[in-house]
Amino acid sequence: MFTLDVPPPLAAAFNDHWALANYLLLAQLLAVAYLGWRKPVVAAAAAASSLTAYLLRSDLADIPVTFLELVILAAVGGWTVRWIAGSSLVAPRLPRSWLLPLGLLLASATVSAVISPDPRAAWGQWKAYVVEPLLLAVLLHSTVRTRRARALLLYSVGVAGLGVAMLAITQWFTGVGIARPEWVAPATRRVTAMFTSPNAVGLLLGPIAALFAGWLAMRPAPLGAKRFPWHMLVKAVVLALLLPAIAATRSAGALLGLAAAGAAV
Repeated sequence: MFTLDVPPPLAAAFNDHWALANYLLLAQLLAVAYLGWRKPVVAAAAAASSLTAYLLRSDLADIPVTFLELVILAAVGGWTVRWIAGSSLVAPRLPRSWLLPLGLLLASATVSAVISPDPRAAWGQWKAYVVEPLLLAVLLHSTVRTRRARALLLYSVGVAGLGVAMLAITQWFTGVGIARPEWVAPATRRVTAMFTSPNAVGLLLGPIAALFAGWLAMRPAPLGAKRFPWHMLVKAVVLALLLPAIAATRSAGALLGLAAAGAAV
């Protein structure tokens, strides 16, 4: 069973339906594993759209695990089964120049976990911060090979950002669900979305906004005279929702980073 690590005002809204939510989460994991086997790119996109799912927490064999980690493992697991069965068109691979630094990173992280005085936390961080990102990197580099696949991945990241942005904008107008009471008053309001800090909102949405700003600034492919550039409109809408949500955090670091990214674009 999963627990929801969000501020109490938001957690209370889910308490009455949490048993059903857990079954739906398990069904989602099975669906992602199936997609990893049948459509690895779509499974990778599902992982990208689940960035905030680390707030859903559980334990496996007394080791802490998040739902985001399980989504990544389900996607990689389904794709691995397909590859072992011989039906995958692309074998797992990474650039050769990556192998030595990644190997050293994995080795150092493993040694740190072995000698840590808190093995439970150490092995939890080992898998969450080193092993699973490496597995996801292998999946992405091996399967996201076309322009359409890259666009699907970027749109999926945008979906993750939109959920946070819409909640943050709602909080800005209503003050409902903000993590701490000193941030609720209109004069000092700082939105937190489902997190415990406004800075967490900026840390997530800032890079996504910069990514979409750069993507929007890219010269689009030539279009026929009768085709409307829907992809440009979608990028602009995503950016138009992310920017006010970031501003509503009043996070100096997020705003400064976004300004620097905008100057680079």
